[in-house]
Amino acid sequence: MLKSFFEKELGLLLRSNHSIIYIYSLEEERLENYLKKFIQVDSDYSLYSWDFIQGYQCNPNDLGFAANNPLQALDFIDQLAIENPTIIILKDFNLFLKDLAIQRKLKNHCKISALG
Repeated sequence: MLKSFFEKELGLLLRSNHSIIYIYSLEEERLENYLKKFIQVDSDYSLYSWDFIQGYQCNPNDLGFAANNPLQALDFIDQLAIENPTIIILKDFNLFLKDLAIQRKLKNHCKISALG
């Protein structure tokens, strides 16, 4: 099966050491489905999905956690025991990027990821 340019690039980014990959898409469902298929192929990955209204999804232990709280959503990421690669979808998170606490939390996360 031929992969599109996007699929090749996204696969490369997911396998890289980038701690954050920002993707803006009007096709949220299609992107999420692609990531689910990627995880099925490379089963070392875990998948979490967060949105402002429903909080975290995809894991029954964390269902609804951090609803209405984007900073708590980032705290959750820091607390994950990353024993295997994890993909975390933060839906509509671009709307919170002007918040100084969110900016600092993301910068700190990148520093920790780069060291570890």
